[in-house]
Amino acid sequence: MIDYLEEFMTNKEKRKKTLEQMNQNKVVNQESDREKKERIARQGKMYWTKLTQVLPEKTLNVWGTLDKSLSKYYTLLLERQKLIDETGELHNQNEELKNLLNQYLQINHELIIPPTRLIKLEQN
Repeated sequence: MIDYLEEFMTNKEKRKKTLEQMNQNKVVNQESDREKKERIARQGKMYWTKLTQVLPEKTLNVWGTLDKSLSKYYTLLLERQKLIDETGELHNQNEELKNLLNQYLQINHELIIPPTRLIKLEQN
């Protein structure tokens, strides 16, 4: 029976030492967790800083100039589209006026004396 008590006591002490070591490891791990978080934060800052400088200055200038030129070209194309639409409308109006003129001329042909015969052209 004494053997069992001695074994129990040694096991108890071993468990106590193991718990103490685990607690010490946790403290060390907590510090390393903080250090890990700080390292990750530093790496994140470095990543975003590097990301802002991905393009060389020369390429960035070329792209800026290209963007301005393409914007001007786009506005020019929009103006041309408006002019083409306006030209199409004028063409339609012209066709309508031609049709009306042809209708009036047909009415004139139905008259006994068409007005076009009475119109005298000036000759130079």
